[in-house]
Amino acid sequence: MRYLGEAELLARDLNMVWVLPWVLASRARWDRNMDIWCDALDRAEDLVFSGRKSYPFEFYYVGIDAALDMEDWVRVEIYSRRLEPYVAREPVGLPTYVAARARAISAAAQGRGRASEVRALMDFAQTNGLLESMVWLDRALERCSGSA
Repeated sequence: MRYLGEAELLARDLNMVWVLPWVLASRARWDRNMDIWCDALDRAEDLVFSGRKSYPFEFYYVGIDAALDMEDWVRVEIYSRRLEPYVAREPVGLPTYVAARARAISAAAQGRGRASEVRALMDFAQTNGLLESMVWLDRALERCSGSA
C-alpha cells in the first residue's frame, strides 16, 4: 500500500495523469478501508471522465476486481457497462472478457446467473492463463447450480 501511495504522489508530481486511474484503482483493490476504497475509485473514475489522457481499460480492469472483492455488485455492473464503449471500438479478447466476466459474476451473486455463460468464461480464462479469475468464476458457478 505504501508504494501505491508513493506512486500516486510521484505521478501527480510528474503530471503523469494517464497512470493515476490505475494507481488509484489498485489502491482501492488492496485497501479494505471502505472510505479509502470509495474515494480512490471515485477519484480514478473522475480522471477517466475528465477528458485527460488515461487508459480506461487499465482502470476498469482493476476497478472491477476491487468492486468484486468488496461485493459491490452495483459498481461491478456500472464499470462493466462503462468499459463496453472502449471494447466496442476494438473488440479484443481481454477487455471483452473482463466486461463479460464482471456481468456474469454479478448476475450469479444476485441469483440471475447462467451456468453455461460462466463455464464459457472459465474456459476462456484457463485457455488464456487468467487463473486469478477462477476463484470468482468458481463461486459464480456454484451460485448458478441447476441453471443451464
